[in-house]
Amino acid sequence: MPAPVAFDQLSTSDLLIEQVYLGDTAGHVGDDPLAVLLPIGNQGGFRYAGSPSRGTVRLVVLYTSGINEDWPDVLDPATGTFTYFGDNRAPGHELHDTPRRGNQILRTVFAAVAGGSPSRASVPPFLLFERAATKGRAVQFRGLMAPGSPLVPPDEQLVALWRNRGGQRFQNYRATFTVLDANPLKRTWLDSVLLGAPLAAWGTTGQLGQQNAMRNPSRTAVTAAANARAWRPSAGPATRNLEPARAASG
Repeated sequence: MPAPVAFDQLSTSDLLIEQVYLGDTAGHVGDDPLAVLLPIGNQGGFRYAGSPSRGTVRLVVLYTSGINEDWPDVLDPATGTFTYFGDNRAPGHELHDTPRRGNQILRTVFAAVAGGSPSRASVPPFLLFERAATKGRAVQFRGLMAPGSPLVPPDEQLVALWRNRGGQRFQNYRATFTVLDANPLKRTWLDSVLLGAPLAAWGTTGQLGQQNAMRNPSRTAVTAAANARAWRPSAGPATRNLEPARAASG
C-alpha cells in the first residue's frame, strides 16, 4: 500500500482504492480530510455536492466507521457488493426527514435507476470512504460505486426496514451498491464532475449500466452472468418489517 497522503496535499490528490488520506492535527472539525479532498462538508455519513431538494446533487460520498453493530455497513470484496444503511437511525423522524437528507438521496437515486436510461443520466457518482485504522481522523478510499447489484433481486436493492427502539418504531433504508472497477479516479475527472460535466457517462469511468464490479479474484464465487454487468435497474424501494411479530400492531 502506498504511503498515506498528507493533509496539505489532499485538495490536489487523485483517489486510489485502499489509499489512506490523513486528517489535520489541530483538534477540531477542520481536521476532517474529506472536506478538503472534496467540497462536501465535514460531518455525517452522507456528504454531497449540490442540493437534494433542488435535484442538483453532483457527487455523493458515503462515509462509514465500519463499527456500528446496529447498522452494519458491509463491503464484500469477493463480489464488490456494499450494503449501506441510511441516516434515519433513531426514532422521531419520518423515513426521509433527516437533517442531511441522505434517505431522500437514496430514494431519488434508486427511483432514477428503475426509470431506465433517460433518468439514469441524473444519477451522481457515489464514493465510498471508511475510517482508517490509524490515529486521528484519517480515511481510506474504498471505491467508486453505482446503486444496485446484479447479485441482489431488484426489489431488495433499496428496502425500508422497520426497527423498534425503546418502544418507538421507525424506518430506515438498507441500500445495496456495487464498487466499480475504476481505479484510480483522477483529480481532473473529479473536478469536471463537480463543475457540471454530464453525469450520464461519468467521464472516463465508462457508460452507466455497463460497469464491471471490483472483485477479489481469490475469493470470487459469482457466475458468468453476474459478471456481465454491475448495475441492473431496481424496481424501487420496498418495505420490510424486521421487528418481532408482536410489534406489528403497535
